[in-house]
Amino acid sequence: MSTESPADGAGRALRYEAAAAGAIPLVRALEVSLAGERIRRVPLPTDPFLGPATLNVGLVRGGVAPNVVSPHASAELLFRTVGDGAPIRSALRVVEVLVTIEFVLDVPAVRLHVVGGFETAVFPYTTDVPLLTRWGRPLLIGPGSIHVAHTDEEHLAIDELHEAIDIYESLARRLLADREA
Repeated sequence: MSTESPADGAGRALRYEAAAAGAIPLVRALEVSLAGERIRRVPLPTDPFLGPATLNVGLVRGGVAPNVVSPHASAELLFRTVGDGAPIRSALRVVEVLVTIEFVLDVPAVRLHVVGGFETAVFPYTTDVPLLTRWGRPLLIGPGSIHVAHTDEEHLAIDELHEAIDIYESLARRLLADREA
C-alpha cells in the first residue's frame, strides 16, 4: 500500500538577515521543515512478510531567492505501507498545527500469486497491480532492475530481454498446464 501526502505551508517572504535577527519567530517554510523532522520520527509498522513500511520525501518545492526565507514550501511524501494506512494517517495529525496535509492516494499492499519453480522476492516498492482488478490472479514479473525503473536511468540489456522472453514463455506454459490439470 502507498499513501501519498502533500504537506504545504505558506507565509510571507523575508530576507534571511531579518529572520536571523529575530524579526519573526518562525516562517511557514521553516515549519514545513520542522514538520518533516517530526514525520521522520513517526513509528512505521512492520509486516513479517512484507517488511517495514518506508517513507520517501519525493518532491520538495519552495524558495524565492538564495537570500530570502521562502514564504512557501511544500513536500510530497510517499509512505510504502504494509497494511492498513489508517495508523500512519492518524500519526501524521500531530504536524497539522504546522502544515496542511492532504491525502491524495491510497494503494493497498498486495500479496501476489506465486508460481512454483520461479524465483520470488519482496520489494519495498508500490505497484499499480492492486488497481487492476479484472485481470485474474496477479503476477508481477519483468526484466531489468527495479532500482532504476521509472527513472532517467531506466534501461535493459539485450541479454536481459532474451532471458525475459524465455521466462515469459516458461511461465505461460506452466500457467496453461496448471489450468488444464
